[in-house]
Amino acid sequence: MSTFAITTPISSLRFNMKQTAQGGSVFVKNAVVAYILTASSFSKITDPHYPTSTVPGLVYLDDYMFVQKTTGEIVNSANGDVSSWNALSFITPEKEPGNAVAIAKSLNYLVAFKEWDTEFFEDAGIAAPASPLAPTESAYLKLGCAAADSITEFDGGIVFMSKRDQLQRSREIHVLNGLTPKKISNENVETLLNADGLTTTYACYLATAGHQLYSLTLKETSTTIVYDFNNGFWYEWSFLTANTSTAVTALTASGLTATAAQTAHGFADGDPVTIGGAAQAAYNGTFAISRVDANTYTYPITSTPVSPATGTITSVGYTESYFPAVNYATYQNLDLVLHETNGIIYSLDPNSFQDNGVPINVHIRLSPWDGGNARIKTISRLRAIGDRVNSSLLVRYSDNDQSSYSVYKRMDLSQESAQLTRLGATRRRVYELRHADNTALRLQELEQDEKQGR
Repeated sequence: MSTFAITTPISSLRFNMKQTAQGGSVFVKNAVVAYILTASSFSKITDPHYPTSTVPGLVYLDDYMFVQKTTGEIVNSANGDVSSWNALSFITPEKEPGNAVAIAKSLNYLVAFKEWDTEFFEDAGIAAPASPLAPTESAYLKLGCAAADSITEFDGGIVFMSKRDQLQRSREIHVLNGLTPKKISNENVETLLNADGLTTTYACYLATAGHQLYSLTLKETSTTIVYDFNNGFWYEWSFLTANTSTAVTALTASGLTATAAQTAHGFADGDPVTIGGAAQAAYNGTFAISRVDANTYTYPITSTPVSPATGTITSVGYTESYFPAVNYATYQNLDLVLHETNGIIYSLDPNSFQDNGVPINVHIRLSPWDGGNARIKTISRLRAIGDRVNSSLLVRYSDNDQSSYSVYKRMDLSQESAQLTRLGATRRRVYELRHADNTALRLQELEQDEKQGR
């Protein structure tokens, strides 16, 4: 395998790549420079008519390569020769004034995204040196693009973050198949979009474990949201980073519960914490803790070790942030993502339940339930329907519209009937579930027994 490198580093400018016909070469560009990669060479575009300042995006259509200048002109290469460019080979979107944002391809159309609207172009067969493109007069969107890096092409279509007017709080996510947009964002997603300054965004289209996904990271607010095209649901993905280890001052056991004393530990109820250094192995591992107070927490153990524990005992907590994947690719039946900074390529493996040795924090909040009325309901049992695994599911609930929550209760998923009982009374309840064990979590539903009051 040959390796080529860009010898002139250009910081803070992301590159786009596009394959040409039959994979003969790959065109690589960022905002100020472009290259052609073949099996034997990696050469810079030196044609003086190639633009020196372009917006994000590349479109390869009918053996032409298209880029867009920051001033708006859509410039094309010679037909069949992406190294050759002509000063007269351009067309400009001009239905409405506005700055160019990006270009992309939807089916056989070039899509030109601007601040407040979007125009479409098709190959009209116009002879060189003019641009071969002509506007598609039947298609025009009064939707602009809020962030160029939110745009992702997939299976002939495009996903992008739109904005409808000059008000910031009009951001939505649309899918564009051909000429027709479809909104896929909901009120909760749009609240997140409108809260972010969009200084840095990442978008990826991923296909893994039978699901097609659109991932959008809003780095300023440390959030990654993911849309599943298979079921139409939105999720939030996160990434845990291990913090510096801290000394545990005392560790004791009573039955199958360990109690740790650690001054100002900073952990919240249900957080994953890794305990290490105890001479008695039963104390060590990663556990979802139960917070007692600012200096004490407990966690479950599977045997009854000597108490108190001996050794140099430490705890490690985790900081949760956005999912830092910036690119997706497949290789030899593996689904791969690239970390934004450390260069690590991760495989998305449905049979792995830790993230490179770090827990995966599953956090589920269900829709509010009131049984269709405002009566008091007594909850006698809550049962999890799903796979039996050697793991615990943490469950808590709020009866005051999420102003406060109960402490987490542990549901043993290894039992044939995984359930909790005596869950009090409520008029309206929201359940939250949490899981961070190194096991699968496959839940179908929660089954609740309640008795209606007056």
